[in-house]
Amino acid sequence: MVLMMHSFYCDGLIGFKMEFLLQNILSPISRRIYKFWSINQNFNNLKRKLDELNNKLEDIDSALHIELHPRKRRKKEVEQWQKDVRKINIEVETIEQIIKRGLFLSRFCLGNIVVEKLEEVKELYWKGSTFGNLVIDEPLANRQILPMKVSEGEITAGRKFEEIWASLINDSVVMIGIYGMGGVGKTTLATHIYNRVSREKKFGLRHVYFITVSHNSRVYKLQDNIAKALHLDLSVANEEKIRAAILYEALATQKFVLILDDVWEPFLLEDVGIPICEKSCKVILTTRLLDVCRRMGCGKTFKVEPLPEEDAQKLFYAKLGHNFVFPTEVEEIVKSVAKECAGLPLAIITIAGSMRGIDNICEWRCALERLQESRKGYNGEEVIFEKLKFSFDRLKDEKVQNCLLYCALYPEDYEIPRHELIEYFIVEGLVEGKNRQAQFDNGHTILNKLESACLLERVVKDFGGMRCVKMHDVVRDMALQITRVFPRFIVQAGVKLRDMPDHEWWTKDLERVSLMKNRIIEIAPSLSPECKRLSTLLLQGNYFYRSIPDNFFLHMTGLRVLDLSDTAIGCLPASLLELKYLTALLLRRCKHLRYVPLLAKLTALRKLDLCDSGIREAPQGMGMLGNLRFLNLWAQNLQKLSMGILPRLSQLEYLVVYNPPNNSNARVEEILTLRKLETLVCNFDDWADYNACVRYLDELGIKDYAIRLGEHFLDVMNMHEESFNRKVILNGRSFRGQIIELLLPKNIQKLKIQYFDDANNMWDIFFSPSLGIDVEEWSQVTGSLEKLILFSMGSLKTLLRGEGPSALATFSFLKHLYILSCPKIKKLFPSGMLLHLPNLEKFVAYNCQQMEETFAEDEKETMDECDSNYDENDGMIYTLPRLKHLELTNLPELKSISPGLIRCDSLEAIAIILCPKLERLPLHCPWSSPPPCLKQIIIDSMDRWDALQWDDLTLKSILQPFLNIKTY
Repeated sequence: MVLMMHSFYCDGLIGFKMEFLLQNILSPISRRIYKFWSINQNFNNLKRKLDELNNKLEDIDSALHIELHPRKRRKKEVEQWQKDVRKINIEVETIEQIIKRGLFLSRFCLGNIVVEKLEEVKELYWKGSTFGNLVIDEPLANRQILPMKVSEGEITAGRKFEEIWASLINDSVVMIGIYGMGGVGKTTLATHIYNRVSREKKFGLRHVYFITVSHNSRVYKLQDNIAKALHLDLSVANEEKIRAAILYEALATQKFVLILDDVWEPFLLEDVGIPICEKSCKVILTTRLLDVCRRMGCGKTFKVEPLPEEDAQKLFYAKLGHNFVFPTEVEEIVKSVAKECAGLPLAIITIAGSMRGIDNICEWRCALERLQESRKGYNGEEVIFEKLKFSFDRLKDEKVQNCLLYCALYPEDYEIPRHELIEYFIVEGLVEGKNRQAQFDNGHTILNKLESACLLERVVKDFGGMRCVKMHDVVRDMALQITRVFPRFIVQAGVKLRDMPDHEWWTKDLERVSLMKNRIIEIAPSLSPECKRLSTLLLQGNYFYRSIPDNFFLHMTGLRVLDLSDTAIGCLPASLLELKYLTALLLRRCKHLRYVPLLAKLTALRKLDLCDSGIREAPQGMGMLGNLRFLNLWAQNLQKLSMGILPRLSQLEYLVVYNPPNNSNARVEEILTLRKLETLVCNFDDWADYNACVRYLDELGIKDYAIRLGEHFLDVMNMHEESFNRKVILNGRSFRGQIIELLLPKNIQKLKIQYFDDANNMWDIFFSPSLGIDVEEWSQVTGSLEKLILFSMGSLKTLLRGEGPSALATFSFLKHLYILSCPKIKKLFPSGMLLHLPNLEKFVAYNCQQMEETFAEDEKETMDECDSNYDENDGMIYTLPRLKHLELTNLPELKSISPGLIRCDSLEAIAIILCPKLERLPLHCPWSSPPPCLKQIIIDSMDRWDALQWDDLTLKSILQPFLNIKTY
């Protein structure tokens, strides 16, 4: 027995040792031997993937050069990604050299490294596909002035401004509180302070930040807003204490003024991460409550009172229009109406706005009587609500009133994109028109009217960016007060709800509900609200990690608009598919949504938006949706759109559809059947299909489109644009070595061409006798072109081939011109072309290794042209009246911009980076003064600036104050 046990023990031990040997010693060796024998195959895979990664790097470099403006900078993560890609290129090159040497031991050791690098390249490629926006705004610390109308700022801010300013420059006062009732002018006063700090020399070393806090704002949200102003990334930290430490560290090194506008509840500054120390930082807060100032420890507090009667009259008349003269009998009534505004700037501005242009005594008498009635029985905040309600009632048009109330469905202080709002107006039936263009025109007209009535504020987001509107928080409160009665809304938008409201919350009289932009994780299986009158339900921007219960929509039989965009839903509940009155189903960016079930019963549906969703095939039963006007299927996982569906959607006005590689979802012959189409966005791999589509655009006169030919690259199109502005993007990478002939739509505005390596000039791509296109016709087609981008054109030597009036007229409407990474181009234009670019606003040349001249001397320039532009003292002078931005980067052979001087009275910024041979800056500055709009001249070193040659040193001295040295 002992022997047996011993034998069993020995066998087990030997077995264990053999298993250990195989798993821990031999197995890794065998894997390494396998990798050694597979190194050539793995390295070839690595090189192929690296080529794909480098193509993406080129695309991102190109997009960055277009998107970067003086007030934009690239994201830190994008900058790091670019460095990582360039680093791995060097590493792979080193590996390739070692492999070529053929050393056995080196190759043996490299097997693992090649596999690791292959994984790194794949990860970098994936990361490069997830950036979204590549650039962000420069922080407000760049001393940007906030917009404010002068009359309003002077009148409302002058009262307390000097007292507050005295406290601000007092080193012993760290925190200042400004309080007063809603609409009394606290934000205007804070804005005035912000702008004064931005301009004031004694605050020259301070950063200044303006942060809107808003009702229901929590510490977490406030941290996000401050981080955004500082351009800090807090996404790496979820705990408030860690986030606070990051903010504290960033702010502690600065001298700053932080303005916190519209604080409702007290909080500890240290909880947020705001350091407080004398002399180096100041905090100003505005609030409706003195108690908030006290509990937050403000060293000085200032109450903003209503305007005195004289100032109130001034502001009222300023908003009516100073050039308006009233008849004598009306004048006294006008003064009485102004007095009824109780000295509240917001009431004065909105009521004056609603009465602007009225000179009829009867209307003024009615207005006075109505305002006097509104005073009875109200105190405090209720007074201003009633005054604002007067302006609301004076809108008279019920649809305009409903459009204003619709804005209240968004979170407080939210900047609402105009085009997004108008899209809602269209599906809600709040705007009319025979087509989408007419509907958008009517929508903009309504928003303009609400802005003129001072019930909405105009906002332009980002630098030259999206047009938005915003509701003053008191106007929003008034709108929500109206909707507590009729029409019945409940709005809990952007208040960080984690749980869906329970059954009692969902009353039977509800018409519109907004729970957008919260953190709701799930809906209880038992919740099925009985809201038969509910027509609008906005749930976008929530988590919904679990599926929505099948019976949730069961009793919402009147639902017309449902927005579930930006949620994590994986499938749609069965009850949704029974909503026979549903007109709009919005599922944008629902990445986890792979499948949409049968939609055949939703016959009232007019809008279906699946942009950037995860769907792999088109919804079943879509061909039954005969009323569909708007269809967005730009989903890059979409592999199947069955033949015959599109022709059945004969009412379509707006179509966006993605064609995957080597598979056509949107067949040209099917698109051709859609005779009511106004907007078309699609992509093609086949140039013959592309040409057929262009002919279709011209035949129907479609004025809103984005068409792409060739393989995918980064800037396909911005799917959030209000209009695609007649855009064509051509990628020649797939057509190398082929002879192709391409058409352009006759009304094209934006054109991007890249990777056509066989083209010496643009006409090599488009000039085609077999298609019946000659120089004259091609010039007519491109006569509407406003933006042209040429990127990575390997053989491009000049922009145009040929001369004469037709050639010169090609770019007469051009506003933006980008020449990027075109290594063989030496001379872009003849100088005579400068006479035919009257609308050029931005010119960018980047990474063109052989470019010597942008505008080359033209010996054939006519005497008439020379005479009209010649000056005895300065020689030839060309005028680019609208040029704002001139950017020349990494042009190692560039010697001349122009043979003559250029006069640019609209010029705002010049950038000359890595142009070591540039001899002079040919600006014509008459009367020894700089261009009136000039803000900065960016150059890479003072030595480069000093090396420039000047015909007149006075010019150098007047331009030098605008220098901004940036080393690269």
